[in-house]
Amino acid sequence: MVLGNVDSGVPNVLVAGPQNSTYINITTPVEIANMAKDTLEMEVFLEKGIAISGKVASGSNKIEGATVFVKGKEHITTLTDSNGNYKFGIPAGFLKLLHKKQAILLMKSKMIL
Repeated sequence: MVLGNVDSGVPNVLVAGPQNSTYINITTPVEIANMAKDTLEMEVFLEKGIAISGKVASGSNKIEGATVFVKGKEHITTLTDSNGNYKFGIPAGFLKLLHKKQAILLMKSKMIL
């Protein structure tokens, strides 16, 4: 991972795996102390998760561009495609998936994986 043009301090950085992979997104603090360099290199390891997929729809209307995320872990997220389908990696356990899109009510799903 390479960061550029970042102010000094300890910002949280979102690290995501390749699109449609089962790697779990994480946020991690990065200490930026030496501003003599304008680039910081670091190695980050992502955990493989469980592949989950589904569809977001309202009746027979497919919802494109809806955000699907894990409640309490909003950095673990994906968007639905033009057919309302989504696929991403999530951690195992009891989770609540939430779906949202601007101007559409928040929808909830509960599952144990």
